[in-house]
Amino acid sequence: MPEPPATTISSGAAPALDRLTGRIERRARGRSPLLRMARTAGAAACVRESARFAANELFRSGTRTYTLRQRDLQALIRHPLLDAFVLEEIFRARTYEPPPEVSERIAGLGRPPHVLDLGGHVGLYALYALTLFPDADIVSWEPDPRNAEILERVRSLNGLELSWQVVRAAAGTEEAEVDFVSAFQLSGLADQHAATAVDHQALVDDSLAFLGASQMMQPVSVRVAQRDALPDMCAADLVKIDIEGAEWHLLADNRLKGMKAQALVLEYHLEACPAPDPMAHLEQLLRAAGYRLVPQGHAYHGAGTAWAVRADA
Repeated sequence: MPEPPATTISSGAAPALDRLTGRIERRARGRSPLLRMARTAGAAACVRESARFAANELFRSGTRTYTLRQRDLQALIRHPLLDAFVLEEIFRARTYEPPPEVSERIAGLGRPPHVLDLGGHVGLYALYALTLFPDADIVSWEPDPRNAEILERVRSLNGLELSWQVVRAAAGTEEAEVDFVSAFQLSGLADQHAATAVDHQALVDDSLAFLGASQMMQPVSVRVAQRDALPDMCAADLVKIDIEGAEWHLLADNRLKGMKAQALVLEYHLEACPAPDPMAHLEQLLRAAGYRLVPQGHAYHGAGTAWAVRADA
């Protein structure tokens, strides 16, 4: 979960709130209350009900409905703290904004893309994809029961049951029942959570200290279904992967050579990587599957995002 840079302004965010967020960020310098105000203002800028969003985030708790600024799509946000940062990450910091080469390739399909969303959380990436590709078909995988409930409600709220499928399962390379740590946007497989939790805690200690007592930092252990994600990966046009360290298992599967996707974007986690040089290992795995990295991405505490396109296109 990156901390959005103050200089990044989304075309879909409210300009006045964006400028306010930038000013607060520059003054904060590690001061937790100001950082929380900055994060709240940045997230509030992404929805049309900005004032109500900010009041709910700072002073109330519960799940509320908002309309995105970029398109008449509705999102559900759990207050306080649980989802606001993902909203800001995606719609203000634009962590998943496609590089020009990716946009050109998707446009070159001549039809709406089939988007696979591994790590669907509460549907915010899927909603962002729909602002880019309004007629896209989307399949979101989400194993966390608490997240999946909100994800399905968001799908129904927008009347997208026919074009947006939700799979309540962890993405893996085989069918199984697995131990899972339910921690909202920090959720992940139990065997990966210990590694990624170190980086998440470093981020909290360094710049998001006000999260320390929140529900985000109080995980719950559950058993969930794991399903083989490779068939869906091979059938998609655009693949997004954000599965808190489990991405390395998927990328190492030889069946990736059968993927037809024009592009993929993933959040990678350094501590969960089985190789000493994660970026070299990532490039090697993608090259073996027929993909090459595109020079656009974000790096932050122990993780980052990376884009890749088919090398033979």
